[in-house]
Amino acid sequence: MFRAETTDHAIERTPTRTWARDTALRILYRRFARVLYIGQRSLRHYQRLGVPDAKLICAPYCVDTVPFGCDETSRATLRGPVRSELGLTDTDVAVLFAGKIVEHKRPDLLLRAVRELPEALRSRICVCFLGDGRMKAEIQSAAEDAPAIRVKFLGFQNQRRLSRYYHSADLQALPSRAETWGLVVNEALHHGVPSIVSEAVGCAPDLIRPGVTGLVFETGSAASLARALNQSLSFIGKAETRERCRRQVGGYTTAEAARGIAEAYAQATC
Repeated sequence: MFRAETTDHAIERTPTRTWARDTALRILYRRFARVLYIGQRSLRHYQRLGVPDAKLICAPYCVDTVPFGCDETSRATLRGPVRSELGLTDTDVAVLFAGKIVEHKRPDLLLRAVRELPEALRSRICVCFLGDGRMKAEIQSAAEDAPAIRVKFLGFQNQRRLSRYYHSADLQALPSRAETWGLVVNEALHHGVPSIVSEAVGCAPDLIRPGVTGLVFETGSAASLARALNQSLSFIGKAETRERCRRQVGGYTTAEAARGIAEAYAQATC
């Protein structure tokens, strides 16, 4: 059996490299009794390379939510105190960037997009960086350029401490230029937090329902990301949005992944 993050969208290749990769993968995939896809783009990849539908079984990409407190009770307990620690008021909009602060995740694009917003909205936004990375100093310096952008650096956090920051956020942004899936989107949605993602984020077709669980913007475009941030004001901070987010990610769990793997094993060995 085979299960991986394999997809077509994340990396641009020359025609020669594409042909070589496709040829090798076609040969590889023929060796497996069952191939497990993690989402829609994964499924399309296997179908394009000739894997028969009879061999394809869904084992969705997922995160273990055991360390988290994802429900509304946890939100009610954690949100207020954490926002107070961060100096956020009830009218502030906390945009969470969760992940390594590195080039391919484009934290710089997020700052550029916030800078393009009208002053009335820009002054309410605080970008919270949950993680660490080599671009931290550069991002900190860029945030101080006029007009200044409020930022908070939360550092690397243990999984058991992530819920407090997800619940303190109003929105998550993942502006990567290449992302095979984007498990932080799963994490955010489990906590009821909608996500704005670039078209290059692999989970977009599976987890983002525009205007419901988030928005998708044009990869690399600060203007497109700024529009998405502005549009998000219509659905963030609502109980129904949090419910829809949790419902959307409800099929992307360790239990569902295990069910798919067990089904593939049973079919392959019968």
